[in-house]
This record gives sequence, structure tokens and C-alpha cells, in this order.
Amino acid sequence: MGDVREDEFAAFFHEHVERAHRLAWRLLGGDAAAAEDVVQEVFTRFWQQGASIKKPKNWLMRVAHNLSIDRLRVAGRFVEADEEVLIDDSGGDSDPEWNYRQGELS
Repeated sequence: MGDVREDEFAAFFHEHVERAHRLAWRLLGGDAAAAEDVVQEVFTRFWQQGASIKKPKNWLMRVAHNLSIDRLRVAGRFVEADEEVLIDDSGGDSDPEWNYRQGELS
């Protein structure tokens, strides 16, 4: 339903870009270039639809997740996994692969 205002977009982008990139990076197996592509697509869609989105943070993370999974499916690399392990947003410098494997063991 129309573009979001530029100042709102910039503030939202700076607040959430790292989190969206981290999620895409984890889901895409550490492929930084693919994660950047996903984040670019997510924020392009937000720019176009942001004014009509009711819960922007939730929308952003769901779209980043879905686009990442779509990329894996197209590449034939998608494997079902526990979503809680993949969406863990603890931040910090933890090793995403180690966290994923720990989730597999529990």
C-alpha cells in the first residue's frame, strides 16, 4: 500500500539489518553473499510495503526466513531443522554451526 517514509525506513534499517543478516547467514550455512542478497530483497520489499505492515519486526524476520529457505530449496540444499535453533537471536560471538549441532543432539 505504498512506500514507507525515507526517515522511517532508515531508522528501521539501521535497527534491524544486522539481525536480519545474522538470521539469513545462519540459515544459508554461513554464505555471506547469499545472506546479503536476502537482506537486500527483504528491505526492498519493506520499502515498498512498509506503510501497510502491522508488525514490521515480525514481518521482517519472517520474510528473511522464508527467502532464505526458498534459496536453499532452489539450490537443493534445504534440510528440515528445528526452527528454534536457527532463529536463536542470542547475538554474541557464538558459533552458529556448533549451536545447530547442539540442537540436533538434544
